[in-house]
Amino acid sequence: ARKDAEKIKLLQEKKDRAKSARQYLKSWKALKEGKEKTWKFAKAQQNWIERNIYDRKSIPKSLFNDSALEYLGSTKGKARERILEEALKITGGPSMEEKILAAEAKKAEDQKEEEKEAIDADIKQIRSQYKRAEKIAASLSKKE
Repeated sequence: ARKDAEKIKLLQEKKDRAKSARQYLKSWKALKEGKEKTWKFAKAQQNWIERNIYDRKSIPKSLFNDSALEYLGSTKGKARERILEEALKITGGPSMEEKILAAEAKKAEDQKEEEKEAIDADIKQIRSQYKRAEKIAASLSKKE
């Protein structure tokens, strides 16, 4: 029971951090559009965004396209280099098609429906991660 309570607490903390970071991005965007006057840089929020930028559950597509991509494009110095390096690593590694073919081959081998569904989710994540990396690399490569 204690371990379950700890797991629930950790999951809630993770949800809270995600919600806080999403609000941070929305506030940043509102500041840029002149709709808000109070926004303050927060290193912890930026780190969370960097770590989770490729996760479509943590940062939904609309928020990625609307705010996160522009936010990352505004980063400077080492953070910018780190973000660009990660995006180039994703787009320069095995191609999206190769990763998807490997996942589909595994799917053909698996007989369990739940495993096939998990592989389908993995394929969606691979596509999303690759597309986001392409957009990030393009955004960070063109200006500084």
